[in-house]
Order: sequence, then C-alpha cells, then structure tokens
Amino acid sequence: MLHLGPRVLSEAQGEGTILEISSPQTAGLSSGAWCGYGVMPTLPVDQRTEEGNALIFETAPLTEAVEILGFPEFEVKLSSDKPIALLSATLSQVFPEGAASRISYGILNLSHRNDDLDIAPMVPGQAETVRIKLRCCGQRFEVGERIRLALATSHWPIVFPTAEQATLSIHCGDSRLILPVRPPQKLDDTLGAFLAPESAVPMEQEVLAKGDGFQRSVSTDQVTGETVYQVVNDGGTVRHPHTQMTVAARHVDRFTIHPDDPNSAVGTCTWEKSYGRGDWQARLSVKATVRALRDVWRIETHITAHDGDEVVVDRSEVKEYPRDLN
Repeated sequence: MLHLGPRVLSEAQGEGTILEISSPQTAGLSSGAWCGYGVMPTLPVDQRTEEGNALIFETAPLTEAVEILGFPEFEVKLSSDKPIALLSATLSQVFPEGAASRISYGILNLSHRNDDLDIAPMVPGQAETVRIKLRCCGQRFEVGERIRLALATSHWPIVFPTAEQATLSIHCGDSRLILPVRPPQKLDDTLGAFLAPESAVPMEQEVLAKGDGFQRSVSTDQVTGETVYQVVNDGGTVRHPHTQMTVAARHVDRFTIHPDDPNSAVGTCTWEKSYGRGDWQARLSVKATVRALRDVWRIETHITAHDGDEVVVDRSEVKEYPRDLN
C-alpha cells in the first residue's frame, strides 16, 4: 500500500495536503487504443508527455524489486466543483533515464462512484471517498525504477469529456494506491523463459494496389489550439488466390478537440470496403460522427452501398440523446 503526498508515493502515511487538478481536454493522448492487440502500433507511448496534464505521485527509486499481479486499486478522498466529473488514474513504470511505460489505468465517471445502477451527481464542494479498480496487470519493477501514479480529469480520446470542465480536489492524507503485490515463491526458480510467440501462417494474398498502411498521428493547430488524433488503416487492394476474391479496405478514425472546451469533442469514423469476384462487385461506405454537445450527444451517420454501379442503399440519420450525467 502506497500513500500520497505532494509528488510522492510512499509507505508512510500521507500528509493532509489538498491538491487540485483540472486537466486540459487533450490529456490522455499518449494512451493508444482502448483495446490494442499489439498487432498494429496501437499501444501507449511514453507517459512523460502527460506530466503537464496530471497530478504526478512517484516513489523513490526502488531498493528491491517489486512484482504485482492482479487488479491495482486507488482509494481517494476527493471533491469536485461540478456535479459531473471524470477521474483517470494511470499506473506507470519509470525507468532510471526518465521514460515512463504505462502498466495499467482506470477511468471513473464520478456519477457512478457508488454503482453503475445507482448513479448520482457529485455534490460540489463535498468530499467523498471513492475507489477505482484499475485494469488487471502483471509487472516486475526492478531496483532503481520508480512506481508512478498520474491523476487527471480527462482521458481523450478513450473517453469523451463531461459537459463542463471540472476541478477535482485530492485529499492526499486520506488517499492510497493498493498494489496486488506478488511475493517471491520457490516455484519462480524453476520457471523457464517465455518462448517466442506463435501464430498461424498468414493467408496467401496477391497485392493489386498497395495502400497507405497503418498511420497514427497527433497534430495541434498552433493558432486555434485544436488537436487532432487520427488513425488510418489502409490495406490497399488484394486478391485471395484460393477464392479469387478481391478485397479492399480503408478505415480512418479522426478525433478533434480543443484543450479548453469539452463541448468541442468530435469523433468521426469512416470505413470503406469493397469485395469482388468476376462480374460481382460490391462496395460499402459507412461514416459515423459523435459530437459531445453541452446538453446532448449528437450522432450523425451516413451509409452507402453499391452493387456494381447501382446504389442499393443511401441513407443518412441524425439522432440526439440527453447527456444524462455523462
């Protein structure tokens, strides 16, 4: 169990310091995909880029190795100046040279602090004790490394922002990080090294037109401040010799937001696919946009389907849903 102090994680009971955090809406951009499989480069990058976006708590360099296995938990006493707010907790491994690798994280809409079936807004200014369960993980921290906890009020674009920018007050003396420490076991000395990963033989295919491949980028307009997070997956056009099927696919996921405006959040996913064999040709295009407006979620969709040159579906819809404490 580790207690919080100003920029410190330690086994000693934390001080009574109260620290405030109101992250820019762009906090979390280093997190990668919500569910990254590692086949494409979708995993989190160096967490040092988040240091200006979050409250940082860190141990001294470890004097002995620490292994964890299971669900880390963060118990925190906090208050919010808004009835609806997010809390993001990220656990990282900090190497001696300063690089920080994400180990686990958890995100909580504080309206769900009691239960997902018992949602209730926060009472502004009233401190409550909340517990967040982080994602299950297994990790070994070596001697000389540090354990870091980063707290933020946004985690974009994995989670869309709340309707208002909130400020959280963290009561360090009443907050703690609970790690699932795995003690050394005699069995450890008998364990062999991990073998190389195995996979099936890739399906044979003939490349007819090379696509742009996989791209993942973050860009910021230095005049307006708007930030764009974009993922492009363009596989080009290929033929499968065993079926003579020709397939083309291109996916673009684009998320834009202004760091000072939670109601500027827009996510647009565009997927285009085509299939063909002989005289049969089919094409499908789907575009969906979600806008996080002040009072509603606005969802705009457009789908177009072709059978050869004939348009068989061309439909657009716009729907709005109340924010409802999110």
